[in-house]
Amino acid sequence: RIAVLQLKFPTTPKFKSEIINETRIKITRSEEYRVITIINVYAPQSGRLRESSQELDEMYCALNNLYEEFSKGRNLVIMGGDFNAKVGRVKGETCLGRFSRGHRNNSGQMLVEFCEAHDLFITSSAFEHKAAHVTTWESIRRIEGKEIKIFNQIDYIICTKDLKICLKQSRSYKGTNTNTDHRLVITEFDMRNFKIFKSKNKRKKMTKSVDYTQLVNNHQKREDYQEQVRTVIAEESHNSWNTIAESVRKIADEVLSTPKERIKRTHDPEIDVLSKKQKELKLKIYQEKKSAEIDAMKRERKAMFKEIRRIIKRNQENEIDKVLEDIETAQNSGKMFKAVRFL
Repeated sequence: RIAVLQLKFPTTPKFKSEIINETRIKITRSEEYRVITIINVYAPQSGRLRESSQELDEMYCALNNLYEEFSKGRNLVIMGGDFNAKVGRVKGETCLGRFSRGHRNNSGQMLVEFCEAHDLFITSSAFEHKAAHVTTWESIRRIEGKEIKIFNQIDYIICTKDLKICLKQSRSYKGTNTNTDHRLVITEFDMRNFKIFKSKNKRKKMTKSVDYTQLVNNHQKREDYQEQVRTVIAEESHNSWNTIAESVRKIADEVLSTPKERIKRTHDPEIDVLSKKQKELKLKIYQEKKSAEIDAMKRERKAMFKEIRRIIKRNQENEIDKVLEDIETAQNSGKMFKAVRFL
């Protein structure tokens, strides 16, 4: 059985102004919303699968269709429920964290394959807890007249991999007043810095720059430009000067434009190591209960950020020194102006 719940969260409002006349301006406010879809799953039990093995395939087929439908665009999808699956741990799988444990069954294999196919992450595997906070289902079986307690982890909360940075905690809770043999599973997210709740920043597209030096250095380009400008002036002589100037600018964009070069910045291995360490330390801070340990780890993380800023500043200074050296040794004026524009 699968159930779906959708929540809408407003983002930063946008304002659009429109000039009506010299004394009146119309301002329109528009709201944007982000949608969070929560999919609740109850997978068939192992006893039912012995009778009908196709039931699990049908459930994952339906779940796959639902996920693809609700994850379109910028919508966020979180799944949770009783998957009746033991995922265990296998090296090289990105959907599991360091603290997944146990043996994997067939249902667990299907769940892992589904998560790998859709870049999902099983949240409880990211945190280390004692066994009581890992167990999500307990039962009693009679074997040779003896009652044996069984503890399993078969309930999970699953998020997208880009949401991992927002994870604060994920564990099970015993003692809740519910009429079930399952334990309550709670995952905490810190959504303040997640991109889906920020206003959509339109990235500047790489525009083309007009290289007017081609009018001097490239004979063919100069002739093409002159011919098209003469044609435009002859055809649009009755139009206003602004219209003609716009047409000439379009010709320049088409004939003389060259794509802007991106500034390639190399990754510093020192920054990569420090960044990984501070992320691991962040998770430990969320899990730690002792205030003294938390303060010590916060100071250590602050020192890491300070070191990262120092390395970035050093690399920037080295880049500037290299550009200045290129300017001093440049024989070609084009290369010199390119270096100057970088500064």
